[in-house]
Amino acid sequence: GDQARVVTSSLIACVSPAAVVLGSVAVEVSLNGGSDFTKNNVQYLYGTAANVSSVIPSRGNSGVEGQVVTVIGSDFQHGTDLSCRFGTNGSVSALYQSSSAVMCAAPARSAGSV
Repeated sequence: GDQARVVTSSLIACVSPAAVVLGSVAVEVSLNGGSDFTKNNVQYLYGTAANVSSVIPSRGNSGVEGQVVTVIGSDFQHGTDLSCRFGTNGSVSALYQSSSAVMCAAPARSAGSV
C-alpha cells in the first residue's frame, strides 16, 4: 500500500500507525503482501511527544547569529537528530541538557517575532 515504499535495496520508508499505549513494538518487513515477515525483532519506541513551555531569553538582537537560547519543556530525548526551529524556515542543531532543557544557537533574523 501507500504506507511503505522501497527506497533502495537496503532501505524501506514506512509510516508508523498511531499507538494506543507508550512502549516498544517490533518492526518487521514483508515483501510479498504480508504472507511472510522478517523475524529480526528490531524495536521501535512510541514515547511521549516533547513539549516546549518557555525559552530563555525570550528575545534577542536582530541580525545577530549564534545567540544561545535555552528551551525549557518536557520529554526531550537525547539524540543526533535533536534540533530547534526558529519560525518556519530551517532548523539548527540542539545541545541536550536534560529531558526538560536543550540549548540552541539562534540563526540571524530581522526584527520581529519568529
